[in-house]
Amino acid sequence: MGIVNVTPDSFSDGGRYLEPGAALAHAEAMIAAGADLLDVGAESTRPGRPDPVPAGEEWRRLEPVLRGLGQHFPDTPVSVYTVKSET
Repeated sequence: MGIVNVTPDSFSDGGRYLEPGAALAHAEAMIAAGADLLDVGAESTRPGRPDPVPAGEEWRRLEPVLRGLGQHFPDTPVSVYTVKSET
């Protein structure tokens, strides 16, 4: 499984994949390396994180990445890491 964090404050990648193009390139590299599925998250869950991200902002971050994944990698399963049912 490959993990794509589209957050400015990710503890694992420091926000390197916040921009949709960077997130898609990262996904492509993970798929090429053997990832069978991708998990996409748009809110940091690191200790000491800032206030929770509103659902609208979470979706704003997720939507272009999810569209791109669907267009470029339609056979790769994708999960979304979220705690918000509206997302």
